[in-house]
Amino acid sequence: MMTSILRDSLGGNCRTAMVATLAPQQEFWEEGISTLRFAQRCSMLENDCKLNEHVDWHYLSLQLQKEKEELVCANERLQRQLQKSGEAGSRPIEETRSLGVPL
Repeated sequence: MMTSILRDSLGGNCRTAMVATLAPQQEFWEEGISTLRFAQRCSMLENDCKLNEHVDWHYLSLQLQKEKEELVCANERLQRQLQKSGEAGSRPIEETRSLGVPL
């Protein structure tokens, strides 16, 4: 029961300290052995913690818009270079439009 209650703490994305306390009286001997076995099982768990990241959607949107503008400018520059060299017809522009990239 205790393991299922602590599942997120013991195997989740957090650090957990396990403190096992025992009573020295003879009448609690079985409970003490059970506690020590549980603590031993907990100590054998390996946890791969990762830093929780907060996503700033506004910043991400601005970055994507900036990258899109850079790609469009690079595409236009390459189209001009191809047209100047005489190697391009209307084919690259049509391919670009079919991909949904506005010129």
